[in-house]
Amino acid sequence: MTLPLRVDHKLSLADAVSAMRGIPNSKLSGNLSGVCLDTRVLRKGDLFFALRAARDGHEFARQALDKGACAAVIEQDLPDIKEKLIRVQRTWDALGD
Repeated sequence: MTLPLRVDHKLSLADAVSAMRGIPNSKLSGNLSGVCLDTRVLRKGDLFFALRAARDGHEFARQALDKGACAAVIEQDLPDIKEKLIRVQRTWDALGD
């Protein structure tokens, strides 16, 4: 299955967290401007999904946040990142939600 690497999508972060049944590690507010799967095409305000595919997207969560992602959706602990993470059971499922 081929997915687009980035899609414009306007949604509040609170609604996104609720839909994914995610647990944020810090207070998140505002809106996301898009959904992104690859930091090379990420735009400021995007919600980054750390998917496990050919490469593990968790390796790029810090880079996504540094480039302006509003948050990163993860399924494993990332101890070096203290904020803007949304923990879910499976990132692939959360993307579908």
